[in-house]
Amino acid sequence: MFAAESGTVTGWGFSGFKQLDFPPGLTNVVAISVGPQHCLALRDNHTVVAWGENSSLQTNVPPDLTNVVAIAAGATHSLALSADGQVVTWGADPFEILRVPVNLAGVERIAAGYNFSVALQNDGTVRAWGNNGSGQTNVPSGLTNVIAIAAGDSHVLALRASGSVVAWGHNDSGQTNVPSGLSNVVMIAAAYDGSLAATADGKVWSWGVSASGMDPPNDWSGLRQLAAGAYHDAVLKNDRSLEAWGTSSYGALTFPPDLTNVIAMGLGVATTLAVVRGPALRTQPESQTFLAGTNATLIATAEAGDAFTYQWLFNGEPLPQATNAILAFSPVLPSHAGGYSVMVSNAFGTMTGTSATLRVSPMRILSQPESRDSAAGFDVTFCVSVESFAPVSYQWLFNRWYPILSVTDVSNSRRDLPHQLRGPQPHCLAAPVTRQPCATACLGQRLACVCPASLHQSAGLATCRDQHSVRCRV
Repeated sequence: MFAAESGTVTGWGFSGFKQLDFPPGLTNVVAISVGPQHCLALRDNHTVVAWGENSSLQTNVPPDLTNVVAIAAGATHSLALSADGQVVTWGADPFEILRVPVNLAGVERIAAGYNFSVALQNDGTVRAWGNNGSGQTNVPSGLTNVIAIAAGDSHVLALRASGSVVAWGHNDSGQTNVPSGLSNVVMIAAAYDGSLAATADGKVWSWGVSASGMDPPNDWSGLRQLAAGAYHDAVLKNDRSLEAWGTSSYGALTFPPDLTNVIAMGLGVATTLAVVRGPALRTQPESQTFLAGTNATLIATAEAGDAFTYQWLFNGEPLPQATNAILAFSPVLPSHAGGYSVMVSNAFGTMTGTSATLRVSPMRILSQPESRDSAAGFDVTFCVSVESFAPVSYQWLFNRWYPILSVTDVSNSRRDLPHQLRGPQPHCLAAPVTRQPCATACLGQRLACVCPASLHQSAGLATCRDQHSVRCRV
């Protein structure tokens, strides 16, 4: 029951309840269990780590809990099995799911359904308690010689030593209708309204609503573990590779490209967790834009139970001497722009992160020209403030496209307002008073006629009666 190997937890898919926000130091893990909203991990020192949704205190592991050999996560409750065969529970207590039967002893395996719990005793009998709305705690009379159990949303599977499967509980999708001819079973799994069984020849059988109704590929041989989720199912093969099928909701089937050396796994509604012998990335670099000439850093973090190294990649190629968690540029130059990712590895495996884009801007606009009002004949000045790694040239433009010759300074002062603004302007045409050199956000500002005196409205057009009172507004 207790694995000899340990590793680091990684995962992908849905994280709406922070299932992928792994606690620091989540290494040396031997087993995981994924509920609808929270997760449990069993470490090689027989302690338990929990994370995810905690509205029902389902991740509040009892502080004195030790010597644990198995774990199970339900919807709002958690189970742990100690080496002496005792079951410990915590979380919400609807339907008395935390109240372990007083005569329960010698437990070898545990399973958690949505609001109920199941235990397999060392005499081959099964006990269940909690919500019984669908008969899921009504263990069939005479059920003995059981060697494994699995719990779905409201149904239970039991594997007998003979290789046969017994099922009971909710059956609205046929999840307890064990296929005829199913025999020589070595593994079982249940999730929500679906059931799975693997036979000694490596074939996986599926019934009920499992993996959105998709049949397993069955092109493998030799399985280590079988797992069922709401929208996807998976197998861990003897070569320590993971294979899954179903619906890739929230990316639950989007495996890391170099995922290898997996020793355990767990599936949630649309979440996939795996325990890998190699290192696992915890944070990855984010796409950013830096001003050329400034200092820039990209950061990644990883964890592993054994020593590991970092290697940064630039556009997919290794960067010489870039072997730390932080990649620093002092200063960053335009030639540094491109895609960056990090690869972490040790003797047991490698994991490569996603690529982040580093953009390098040659300059940055600090302030833009502002719109101004001015009476005819007065000076008008527009200014722009720029921060740049190299000397900057300016060209002011009129109406976005038209450069003003000889106006190449940081400011543009106009004494001579255009002639067309000195008389009536029924269409309020643009005038070449303001220009802007660098930022497209302010290009194309237009000047409009504004008459503070009386206006004459004709067909929706404003006509200035007093030409000496014309002002220009950008």
